[in-house]
Amino acid sequence: MSVISCSFDLSELTAAIGRVCDSVEYGAKDPDIGRGMMNALTANDDYQQRIYWRNSNRGGPWPELARSTKLRRRRIALGKGAPRLPVNADIDAIMGFPILVITGQKYRSLAAGNDGHWFFVSDDSMQSGTAIEDAIYHQLGGPRLPRRQIIGPPDEATLRRMSQAIAVGVANMWRSALGMDTGIMPIWNF
Repeated sequence: MSVISCSFDLSELTAAIGRVCDSVEYGAKDPDIGRGMMNALTANDDYQQRIYWRNSNRGGPWPELARSTKLRRRRIALGKGAPRLPVNADIDAIMGFPILVITGQKYRSLAAGNDGHWFFVSDDSMQSGTAIEDAIYHQLGGPRLPRRQIIGPPDEATLRRMSQAIAVGVANMWRSALGMDTGIMPIWNF
């Protein structure tokens, strides 16, 4: 039997595949995947803040503030010497009261880099939210406190943005692992 063959040195490719497998195994430890995951978290944080702002300005499903809460906020805003309101006064016409916005702390905590923001990334999941102590009471509600969901699942458009951000991170990881980050475009694209 006659054989004509050609041999190839695959050591570089084998090493690159090993680096890619290590990167996938360790998830966000790879800088490219880490950037992709952080970009995905940012997309989710943007969505959560948008929904929070909409709901706090009565554009969503949050229940209205109780009159007693509005009066208490008025006293805080104007001070103790503020004139008393007639019993039937339309307090909303006098002052606007965004729901769950006094200091803005909960709203700001929904974005990475701000006080109270919390996130966790593992090999196969991401979580993002707020660590502000009273947020859980509003999220779940209680006997005298209506439920006002602060964190919820992202919509389809946000999920697409998150998936795209992670896909870019994975593609960049592959490019780096295969030594394709030289600025020269290969004939194939990821």
